Amino acid sequence: SLGANFVKIDLGEMGQTSQGYANELTQEQIQKQQEAQAKVCEKANIVITTAKVFGKKAPLLIKKDVLDRMMPGSIVVDMACSTGGNVEGSKLFENVVTENGITIMSGDFLERQVPYDASKMFSGNITAFLTHFYNKETKEFEINLNDEIMNGCLLTKDGKTIHDKFKDE
Repeated sequence: SLGANFVKIDLGEMGQTSQGYANELTQEQIQKQQEAQAKVCEKANIVITTAKVFGKKAPLLIKKDVLDRMMPGSIVVDMACSTGGNVEGSKLFENVVTENGITIMSGDFLERQVPYDASKMFSGNITAFLTHFYNKETKEFEINLNDEIMNGCLLTKDGKTIHDKFKDE
């Protein structure tokens, strides 16, 4: 609602590990990413970085030279401070103001702050899902294969795999 956008930068083939994590970027991809990000940061009022690499130091995405070119009064939120930070000069649990008036905020530990809200949302989704199929009059769950939601979720019925994506061919 405030005009925020994700910055999408085409870095070519990225791939992922067997565990589903993104592969590390090549030096060429890192350079391309930094150049494109710098252009976006120079025009932005607020930048939020979130890049963490499982089991490793967070990648440095915004260096001092980019901060120096940003508009005075801009804010950069570094969500990766606890693992080294994405922003040069960021400090865990501290707000840092650069010489040219850019505020670098430590917005770390999001993954520790959202479980409560995520659990509430998940439980709400499960309640809504179950309520959708519950018949109050008969006090039973109804399996209606013409229902789009049921048709997309039900994998087996009466001992047989009925979902197209999971049927043995």
